[in-house]
Amino acid sequence: MSWVKQVAYEEAGEKAKKYIKEHGVDLATPNKIAIEMNNAVVYECVEMNAWSMDDEVKEKVGGRYGDLLETAISVANSSLVCSRYFTQITKERYGIDVLGDPDYRAMFDEKDAAVWDFGTQIAQNIHGITQDVKDRMRALFTTEQIVVLTGMAAVISADNIFESVLEIE
Repeated sequence: MSWVKQVAYEEAGEKAKKYIKEHGVDLATPNKIAIEMNNAVVYECVEMNAWSMDDEVKEKVGGRYGDLLETAISVANSSLVCSRYFTQITKERYGIDVLGDPDYRAMFDEKDAAVWDFGTQIAQNIHGITQDVKDRMRALFTTEQIVVLTGMAAVISADNIFESVLEIE
């Protein structure tokens, strides 16, 4: 349970109220959105930027790679909400059960494996991306695709930090 409260519309600041009205933000679910909406700029930066990046990854690289990257980072970060969300997506969309199947990597092709390793290493040590992973990423993706995947990594990492620091379930 988060140690900060969810905002109720009546208690929201004027900017947040305006944003909630204009964009039809549902404060009932999930819990994270009602906490983010304590401040409209935070909601925009943390939540909406993730969706914008997700669209860009789908267009430039492919949704599978975005989903795998977000799953790898969230699982490696032990991010409760994002791990639950993204592991469900990888299971439903691709039949990859990263939490329940110890041999889940057997379902990866070389691009999947490169993205997974890239995401895991970003989560573990942003200064420690191995030369092997860099070489595989360069061999399998264009520079723009690597930049887009890195942008997605930055956004999902911010989301993981937000929910973990505030202990959002």
